[in-house]
Amino acid sequence: MKRLYIVILMLLMGANAAWAKNYNLLNPRYGQSKYPHEHVIKCAIDTSKIGAVGGVVTNFPVLVDTRWITQYDSLESATDRKDVYFVSSTLDLLKFEREQGDKNVYWVKVPAPYTAPYFYMYYGNQVHPDGADRTNVWDANFVMVQHMADSTTSVTSDATSNGNIGTKKGANEPVQTVGQIGYAQTFDANNDYINCGQDASLNFGSSSFTISFLINPSSVTDTGFLQKGKPGSHGTVGMQIMMLNYAGLYISLKDNLDNAIGFTVGNPFSTGVYGHGALVIDRVAGTATLFINGAQSGASVDISSITGSLDVAEDFYIGYRDGIIYAGLFDELCISNTARSAAWIKAEYNSGAGLLLTYTQIK
Repeated sequence: MKRLYIVILMLLMGANAAWAKNYNLLNPRYGQSKYPHEHVIKCAIDTSKIGAVGGVVTNFPVLVDTRWITQYDSLESATDRKDVYFVSSTLDLLKFEREQGDKNVYWVKVPAPYTAPYFYMYYGNQVHPDGADRTNVWDANFVMVQHMADSTTSVTSDATSNGNIGTKKGANEPVQTVGQIGYAQTFDANNDYINCGQDASLNFGSSSFTISFLINPSSVTDTGFLQKGKPGSHGTVGMQIMMLNYAGLYISLKDNLDNAIGFTVGNPFSTGVYGHGALVIDRVAGTATLFINGAQSGASVDISSITGSLDVAEDFYIGYRDGIIYAGLFDELCISNTARSAAWIKAEYNSGAGLLLTYTQIK
């Protein structure tokens, strides 16, 4: 009779039968018999928010913010949220990061979000060991991931294994504030900056790279943004980026062969609202392309004249360009040593905006 009941229950659960089989039979792979969880939420990925099937989107960090999940009961979760973990559609444990300083924000590494578009969130056992594995969420292409939360009032941390820690100009310069995703830093347009040092991982050489960011600028009138070297003002090897009121970004590049270029790309960012940007420097195609809120902004720019290396023994600055300071909120900054696809960038925007996932209470 008991066996018949389980079979009927599985049939009633329909599409969730595979989950029911493994969960209700207390699959030992996940320690269910030792750490049974009271609640399970299915996180379904909207593949239309990723893009073309041919887009390269694998091992993708998906944002889960429990404040966006109406079915989530924070009172049933441990106060430190260490009882939360995630499993794939095939019930394999997934790597995830719990964002520093905000127990509600998780980044979950999903191996194939287009072909296996759902996973599960388990919580509700307050003695479950912490399963967070921060640095393994971000694949080898990520060289720095700054969530812009304070480690201290003077330091921000890097979520990758490269350890590109950000050192502020001074305590609370910039100052931490609530962002769209967890925490952000407020730059005052006066003298704030974050110095991430000059680790070799932040040298782009002759390779492609992508810089993606989530910002809420209070001004886009010739404000500093990012700097590695001073190719624009002092003619050194490296990269400088600033924001302009008549275009998205102004970029200066100079390589070790003395090739230099300065150009504008994309359309202006809006002030007073959060916007996601992604700058793709594709050294194979010889192009620079800006994406705003998941879509290409303006035409790509030819940078094929830059044929040498951009490596330079200079610090990497956030919110700064040769003494010109960014004004506004800076929430997320991800730097990759590859040219991310349009599909990846679309997925990144929709994930950060809370548009990629829908949630269903399973248990």
